[in-house]
Amino acid sequence: MEETIGRNASMRTQLAPLEGKRARFSATFKSFGTRHGWHAREVTILLVDVTLNGHTVTDHVWMVMRKRMRHVNLKAGDKIAFDATVKSYVKGYRGHRDEDDMPMVSEDYKLAYPTKIRRLVAADGQSTLWQY
Repeated sequence: MEETIGRNASMRTQLAPLEGKRARFSATFKSFGTRHGWHAREVTILLVDVTLNGHTVTDHVWMVMRKRMRHVNLKAGDKIAFDATVKSYVKGYRGHRDEDDMPMVSEDYKLAYPTKIRRLVAADGQSTLWQY
């Protein structure tokens, strides 16, 4: 499954059969970002090479950084493991502008409610047992 990190990324088809299920995922933290929330800007994190039982389920996923994730003190390159629920969501522009460059509305999948977050390998290559 080829995806690009951007607005036109294809649906995460490997996650579709897991919708509504909770599982243990592994990923590499790449960077922080922001998005517009309901009341303020929210910090997001970009995880790449997301795997489940050693099999890649998506090349990337963005998640909102909640309290549990903040405690991990992530650095680019850290490998982490966490439990999350696969949920579907609607993505794309749903406004009233008629612009050709706006992404089409489509269904995609995300990882929600991360818990049991554990840093497996720090960015500097040191193994760690830190868990929150």
